[in-house]
Amino acid sequence: MVISKKIDNGYQYTSCYGFEKFFATNKLFVVFLTIFIHWQIADLDFADAYFVAMSMNFSLQSLWSRHPGGWSAIDLHGGVFGVSVQLPRQAGEKPKVLQHVAYPQQVADAAVLAQMGRALSAHSFDVVTLLGRRDYQIFMVDKPAVRPDEVEGSLRLAVSTMLDYPSTEANLAWLDIPIRQTMGSRAPQLYAVVAKTELVNARAALFDEAKMRLNAVDIREAAQRNISLLLETDKAATCLIFADAEGVQLTITHQGELYLVRFISEALLGAADAQGQSTEPGVGQGSAPLTEAIDRLALEIQRSFDFIRRNYPAITIDTLHVAPTPTGLGLAELLQKHLIEQVKPLDLASIFELPAASDLSRPDVQAQYFHALGSALRIQTKE
Repeated sequence: MVISKKIDNGYQYTSCYGFEKFFATNKLFVVFLTIFIHWQIADLDFADAYFVAMSMNFSLQSLWSRHPGGWSAIDLHGGVFGVSVQLPRQAGEKPKVLQHVAYPQQVADAAVLAQMGRALSAHSFDVVTLLGRRDYQIFMVDKPAVRPDEVEGSLRLAVSTMLDYPSTEANLAWLDIPIRQTMGSRAPQLYAVVAKTELVNARAALFDEAKMRLNAVDIREAAQRNISLLLETDKAATCLIFADAEGVQLTITHQGELYLVRFISEALLGAADAQGQSTEPGVGQGSAPLTEAIDRLALEIQRSFDFIRRNYPAITIDTLHVAPTPTGLGLAELLQKHLIEQVKPLDLASIFELPAASDLSRPDVQAQYFHALGSALRIQTKE
């Protein structure tokens, strides 16, 4: 099975935290919950990944048998948002957004998906969709000290007490958390990603009804990690946050590896709305609910930074990137008052080639497409 492939320009392409769907010769399909992460230790490259099949007994034609030039990604959160992104063909190029289509506040039914499929069909890319944040769970757990073929059973038992449904009804995947930068004898840990098999099957069936071939189903942390990779430097960790109505997602990556994911349940947008927050940066930033929410968020971010510094002393943190928000909160400016690290607002135009005169140049529009754009990326750091 091939789970990490090189494309011609020397980049690695992977599907992080993905649910993969491949058709068998009898036209039936299998959806896999997978985690594809490329690791590099000294001169040894290998992919450390595991998967659990939702449905077995199907022979697969191939796994990642070709090098796609790009991906079409569809996000069903808050409407239906779709993009087609062409991956870089040579060093120095940016991923190119060829198409972006939105049906805001639309119910994601087969008719709307079929319409989206027609809008994105010109580029004939593989299709990936994202699960909603409440469609899956991520747990940090100790890595079981068992044989590789026993890990899945041990993890299923470990997460069973954390689920509100039988673990036998769950798709389970896991990702080792890097330990080579640690000090001392810290116990190995991993992230376990869990989603209901029924839910993933329903998502696949919806695309099937819309006559769209669904190749992968990802999670939101994967999309954010992919964008984080485009921001990486050789020196320090890349810290990125994205805020929406549900809370704030934080990811910390370093040299192509994911070290920390956190979802901070701090509804900044709700706090701003409660006080009639202006959509202009710097206006109304003294509102009590928003100020208190920023105080709490800054504290949680600082605790996350302290966790990395304490457990991975070889990794430095000097910058926090703030993804675009649906309204002009001036979030980077507000957080800078609390953090000693540099806080920088992220303009996706700095890492993507956007269509000329596109509304994607606006931060509020970038926020709507943020996860779709990230999910369309399958780019790793250059070797």
